[in-house]
Amino acid sequence: MASISFVFAAISEVVGEELTQEEVYNSHPLLLLPNYIGGVTFSYIKPWAVRFGIPAICCVVITMCYMSFCCLDISLLTSEDWVEESPLTKVIRVLVASASKAYHKLEGLELYEKTNTPSLPRTLWIRCLDKAAIILSNKSRDEQENDKWTLCTVTEVEETKAAIFIAPVCLSFIICGLVISVGNSFFLEQANHLNPQLGKLKISFTLLLVLYDMVKAPLSKIRLPFRFGTAVAILFSVLCCITAAKVENRRLHAITTHNLLDRPDDRVPMTLFWMVPQYVLLAVVDSFLEQNVKLFFQRMIPTSSLLYLSLFTRAVTGIGIMGGVLSVFVVGKVSERGGKLNWFQFTLNRSRLDKYYWTLAALSAASLVFYILLSSCYKEPQTEAEAEASSRT
Repeated sequence: MASISFVFAAISEVVGEELTQEEVYNSHPLLLLPNYIGGVTFSYIKPWAVRFGIPAICCVVITMCYMSFCCLDISLLTSEDWVEESPLTKVIRVLVASASKAYHKLEGLELYEKTNTPSLPRTLWIRCLDKAAIILSNKSRDEQENDKWTLCTVTEVEETKAAIFIAPVCLSFIICGLVISVGNSFFLEQANHLNPQLGKLKISFTLLLVLYDMVKAPLSKIRLPFRFGTAVAILFSVLCCITAAKVENRRLHAITTHNLLDRPDDRVPMTLFWMVPQYVLLAVVDSFLEQNVKLFFQRMIPTSSLLYLSLFTRAVTGIGIMGGVLSVFVVGKVSERGGKLNWFQFTLNRSRLDKYYWTLAALSAASLVFYILLSSCYKEPQTEAEAEASSRT
């Protein structure tokens, strides 16, 4: 898989067009075939040392290749590449500068900009941040320009305003990432103990991942407005969690009926294909979330931060995925209050994953309501010119 990525990175460089890994796989679905074959083959390898050993060796080789490319890139960097400021530092500077001028009034004061025409027009919301660009009369202009922590440009202020709107929306993305993390952990563990027989044919549970990718690939080509697409992703995360809870209820009923509570290694007399609907729904969530997070950041982050677009996209969903471990810990601690049994026991048969899925469904539903309210209340910020034009009419 890594070699394929390197090949297409080289192709994209030759054609002068940046191709993401998802775009490459969607355009050429057969490139996923090695992944499918590897996933199915690994499920038949019994020694765990071999299962973990082969990926570990591959990771070492890929890491060495990556580090060699990084060293090459670093050696080619110029001094100008090292002085670029991170977006987070810029936001903190604006907050500090505006706080230092909290008692100054905006009216009648000159605002600082490095060029005659700002790259971002001044808007009329969160105007308290505009104070970061005030040029004070009791200090020389050169002295203020040299201190970036007390004077910021209008463009930097507007970029900070955009970042403030981005923060609450990211909460919805993170919760979707939380749901996706369950598909790579509890879903697979449940599937591994269900009946894999299809007639006389034994089906590997890893085929659910193949189905997942097959559903995700064509959906990734569908383009929706980012506000609507994000709502669709959150809605399907609710449906996925509800479906998973219902299937888990059925699995627990089969376990109780056949006295399997204390036999965690035995197969549950319930077909593996009961888990197909929740994997299909999860693929829909992952597909729409991935593309709409990217569209959201493309629309909201300033041009100067587009270099970090892929990092922003992966970071938001990644936080949700990594937060899956934390959510299990928190939910487990809350569930055992009042002397009750923790929902997460040493075996799946004794655990109450259905209640955990209902909790995720409730979180996703609350996230959907919050997102709809935020989207309906938010309007594109008016510039001063637009405000003057609307007041005349």
